Amino acid sequence: MIHFEIVGGGGEADEDRDTSPDAVVDFGHAQEAVKGKCKAKAAKTGGGDTTKAEKPKRAKKEKPVKEPRENKTETLVSMLLEANGATVAEVAKAFSWQPHTTRAAISTLPKKKQFPEGHTLSSEKVEERGGRVYRIVKV
Repeated sequence: MIHFEIVGGGGEADEDRDTSPDAVVDFGHAQEAVKGKCKAKAAKTGGGDTTKAEKPKRAKKEKPVKEPRENKTETLVSMLLEANGATVAEVAKAFSWQPHTTRAAISTLPKKKQFPEGHTLSSEKVEERGGRVYRIVKV
């Protein structure tokens, strides 16, 4: 017979058990007690069936169709694709941006490849328009 020590105690109040750390318990008896608890738990939950019952699916609510938001990058690209291009001041006024924000947006276009393939960003200083004119031109 194999004996194991079980530390701690607990259990039914009507039984006298030795709960000292030196208590020796028959493993077979302990194993049967655990199986009994598992069977009791399975009976409470509706049996030992491990498969879950499928729940009926609810109908999904239809979401209202949202109109696409204005894409400022696409609008900026279309401004720069025009033959006469756009200055920083013109773009800043169109979007209500600060000049440094406008320059940052223009400078990131080539890095993010936001304009059509085979095109490049060019700029030239035009005094009549009040500064540098940016254009997206075909290579």
